[in-house]
Amino acid sequence: AVRTDVLTCYSTGAAVGTGKDRLSRLPTKLKTPTFPEHRIVYLVRHAEAEHNVEEKRVVKAEMQATGDKDAAESARKSTLKNPDFFAAQLSSAGFNQVLERQRSFSQFFRGTHYPPPEVVYVSPLERTLQTASLLFPQHIEEKRIFAFEFLREKRTGLPCDERMRADMIKLGFPKIDLSDVFAV
Repeated sequence: AVRTDVLTCYSTGAAVGTGKDRLSRLPTKLKTPTFPEHRIVYLVRHAEAEHNVEEKRVVKAEMQATGDKDAAESARKSTLKNPDFFAAQLSSAGFNQVLERQRSFSQFFRGTHYPPPEVVYVSPLERTLQTASLLFPQHIEEKRIFAFEFLREKRTGLPCDERMRADMIKLGFPKIDLSDVFAV
């Protein structure tokens, strides 16, 4: 049997770690005494978030006003400091992107020999939890989505890259396993 896992993370460049230390952090019920002959891992980036929309808007406005790429980049970076983007959520277009990808995934699994994922591993950021929940609704109902701190992207200190406290995340995503998410 081929075991399939989905790793949903903010960025395809996110470090998921290597070695026994990272594997030992996986929930016991997900560990297998021996690794299967083949493992399929699907990597999925979150859809468009609210801060991404604002970044595009300010860059476009600055480029139209001044044509200065450096000024546009400065405006983009300044936008990310906005506290309104704390724990940034998906934009309305982002929700639509996920629903479209969900249909694409369903077609992919029906039309190929690749099996759907058995479990979903996700970062505890709001936008990644939203993406995973919408993309794999059956995993929510079967409680097969697990959030891990070590799947978070780089820690920038910017509001958009911060997450809510674990107890607040649990209110919004009660069926996602948050046992590896720090209380703060």
